[in-house]
Formats: sequence, structure tokens, C-alpha cells
Amino acid sequence: AGAALRAGVAVASGRPSFAAEPPAAHFRLSFAAAAGTGDIAEGIRRLRTACTELAVPVD
Repeated sequence: AGAALRAGVAVASGRPSFAAEPPAAHFRLSFAAAAGTGDIAEGIRRLRTACTELAVPVD
């Protein structure tokens, strides 16, 4: 979540959304406030930047 925020994307912990599941690394992403597909594409680009910062493999 911290890396995403530094990249300009706010995310929330997904844990409260999966109360019956075993603990795992999830986050919740909402795109309801996006003005259009360009905003969504930019958010995905920024999340990729966050993943790169954390050395998370992305395909």
C-alpha cells in the first residue's frame, strides 16, 4: 500500500473484504471514481511502478 501511494495510487487493505479466508497479501482497488479508461490505464501504470519498487514480478 505504501509503494502504491508513493506512485500516486491509493489502495486499501483487502483483509476486511475476505474475513472467512486465511490471511494473505491482498489489497482492494476501486475504480468507481475514474473519469474514463485513460484514468484506469494510468492507475495501472502507476501500480506497475509500485510493483517494480518492491521487486514484485509483473507480466
